[in-house]
Amino acid sequence: MVLLEEAGLGDEHADEVADYLRDNARTELLHLGRNELTDAGVCAIASTLPTCAVRRLSLAGNNLQDEGALALADALADGFAPEQLDLSDNMITDEGALALISKATAHAQHLRWLDLSLNPLISDAGRAAA
Repeated sequence: MVLLEEAGLGDEHADEVADYLRDNARTELLHLGRNELTDAGVCAIASTLPTCAVRRLSLAGNNLQDEGALALADALADGFAPEQLDLSDNMITDEGALALISKATAHAQHLRWLDLSLNPLISDAGRAAA
């Protein structure tokens, strides 16, 4: 269990989190909400997710945009199998949200909760699909 909400984490810490996940593959809860992670940091973390046991991931309230969302979508396709994924209150638009939903539908059979609220999904089609 890793609970680092509001811990002041930025992209410079993402490689350390990724290394931790590689060394502690049984970690099931990774809570990184309300930090300063951007796409670069999330991409580094996402690269390790298919090889570990994280089932609940929160990146709520960071600075995640579509590139980071696409990296998480790729992680889903590569074997990341979360039950809960909280990406609320970021800067994900239709492109990232729809990619996540598409990959989750195709690859993440155990996903029960995907929170994309408070993201700037600006088109009606994006809102409806999300």
